[in-house]
Order: sequence, then structure tokens, then C-alpha cells
Amino acid sequence: MDFSNNHNFHTSLSRIKSLDGIEPIDAQALLDSGKFPEIIYRFDNNFTKLKNARGLPKASLITEVNGRRSLRPVNPNGDGSIVNHIAADNAINRASSPYISFSGDIETVERFGSKSISINVRALLQGIANGKVRGVDVITINQLRQGAQKKLTSSLQKIGISQGTISSTLKRVHKVAKSSDGHLTHEQSEEIQRLINEVIEESRGLNRQAKEELTKVLKLDIDYLRHSITNNEVLIRGTVPEDFLAIPKNL
Repeated sequence: MDFSNNHNFHTSLSRIKSLDGIEPIDAQALLDSGKFPEIIYRFDNNFTKLKNARGLPKASLITEVNGRRSLRPVNPNGDGSIVNHIAADNAINRASSPYISFSGDIETVERFGSKSISINVRALLQGIANGKVRGVDVITINQLRQGAQKKLTSSLQKIGISQGTISSTLKRVHKVAKSSDGHLTHEQSEEIQRLINEVIEESRGLNRQAKEELTKVLKLDIDYLRHSITNNEVLIRGTVPEDFLAIPKNL
């Protein structure tokens, strides 16, 4: 499909500054493909609070000046990367995140809180496609998984890691992710550290500082891929209007 004259698509591209391996998809093309979850869920203990129990900033349910409510990311105009939003869980990275995490699997996300808000993805995509919703993008489970795999592969290729080791690394991350509920056991953490150490050993000729930097990059990239597999994550970029939110009466 040719998007060369599609204003909404190019506006979306300019908003997503750090795609981390993800191929952007026009809302209408995503609708036509049918490759998206119909309903996505976000759980929280208190949607109106700006910070979570650990004191970190989070997406929140706000009341606009017109009295309507919306679900807003920490920083709607932020330029934080997708990998940092998903894998680097600290106040600095959260402060620049324009994304809100959802899941396409209601069972997966119950551990993040006792209350839920859901979005009808088809209706939201239609709103984006027809111009009624502006400044919002949907990044699907498949986009995230493919993007995370590309990101890790690219990092390994840049340091000259062999194709065989790259394939083995991806398989091992997938195996850990599929055996995890999102919270790593001690054994799973050790397996990831062993995997990183083996990659570092193969990347000969690096000094200590370079190895330390590479370790940080690999940890982020591996967590990015692991979370994208474990949590069936869907990201919404931007603020979601009340019309597209299913909000329980007690919120």
C-alpha cells in the first residue's frame, strides 16, 4: 500500500522518534490487516494517581477542562524510546515516555493492579484513520515482538557476533520469556546473565569500558524482547479520549 500522500501516516512517523526496530503501520492498513487484538486491558490500583506504589511516574486518568476524562501517558509530548519504556524501569526514562502499556491478554495483566480500563482497539483505529483522534498511535504485539527481535539482532551484528550465536541467543531469550510470568526467578536471571557473558566473550577486542557499555545495551535489548513476549504488550502512544475507554463506574 502506498502511504506517500497519507498525511496521518506521515504525522504519525514524525511523532514516533525512536522506533527501536519497529515498522510503523498506518491505522487504516492495520484495520485492513485485522492483525490486532480487539480489546486491550490496563490494570492499576489507582488510575488517578500520577505515581505508582514505588514512587515512579505512570499513565493516569485525568479530567480535561471540558469535564471529559482521558488516559494520559506520563509525557504526551515526550521523545522517550520504546525500549526504555518497556525495559528501563526508572524515573528518568518514565518521565520522557509518551507510551501507555496495555495487554491483549486479561490474565497476563491482573498482577499489575485490581482495577481495569479497556480499549476497543478497532474503534480507536477507526477514530485515528478518519481523523477524529489525533496524536495517537497503536503499536501491536506483533510489531513489538518483531521490533524487539530486530533491535537485539542489530546490536549483536554491530559488534560482529556470528549468525549462529545470534540465532542461539534469540532462541534462549524466547525460552526464558515463555517460562516466565514477567517476574524472573533467580535461575532465569542467571540464565540471562550467562547468555550475556557468552556474547561478551565472543566479542573479542573490546576494552573493559566497551564491555560494560555493551552489557547495558544487551540487558536492555534482552529485557525488551522478553517483556514483549511475556506480557502480550500493546503500546498506545499519546492521550486516549474517554470515548474510547471502558471505565468502570467506581473509577
